[in-house]
Amino acid sequence: MKEFIKKYEDTVEESLIDKLSPTDSRGKPYDGISHYTLSEMSLGFTRKSPSVTATGRENRRPYRKACYGSNNKLKPGWSKTLTNLLSDVVATKDDIACIFQVVVGGGAQARLGKASINSIAHRDAQLSGIVFDLFRGEDDESIKAADEFGHRFELDVVNAHQTAYPKVMAQWASHGDLDMNKQEVWEKYFDKPDTYHRLRRIKKDVDPDDIFHSRFTVRPSTE
Repeated sequence: MKEFIKKYEDTVEESLIDKLSPTDSRGKPYDGISHYTLSEMSLGFTRKSPSVTATGRENRRPYRKACYGSNNKLKPGWSKTLTNLLSDVVATKDDIACIFQVVVGGGAQARLGKASINSIAHRDAQLSGIVFDLFRGEDDESIKAADEFGHRFELDVVNAHQTAYPKVMAQWASHGDLDMNKQEVWEKYFDKPDTYHRLRRIKKDVDPDDIFHSRFTVRPSTE
């Protein structure tokens, strides 16, 4: 973390760098040597200040987000295309900040899926997801730049190198049309129709009137 900040902010004082660094349960920055539990690190990096705002957001500004995975091997040129895009985001003079993650799949995640003890989808995905979240200012130039970077990610990275139809999307990174009643929506989040329809039957049993409802929740089965 310190090296990353120093690379782009040479004038940042050491005391400020420590304040920007995620902290452990004792309030001290991670030293890169000690051992920490995964649960503690998850809390430090994604759920508490200074890594996120007081309300749990990564950035206070308006955002444009995206997250797509792939059931297929990534096509040649994927890493170079993504790297070029990220370099352009870093170099832009517009008020744009980017958070990206690359989450690989398969392995133990795929093996656990054979037990069929829960409904987590896309366990066998080559790439569980790449997050590309853009936070922007509210001026016209920054809004336009965020849209352009977002389009480049979807067209040049995802469509050209990453995945085939239907797209692989993670429920924890949902975006776009969220109406789970539409096939073109739910098939992106559930790789097996049987899983989706089984959840609808469960919903019918436990909540037939759909009291616990949002556009992104599975509807009760009508069968």
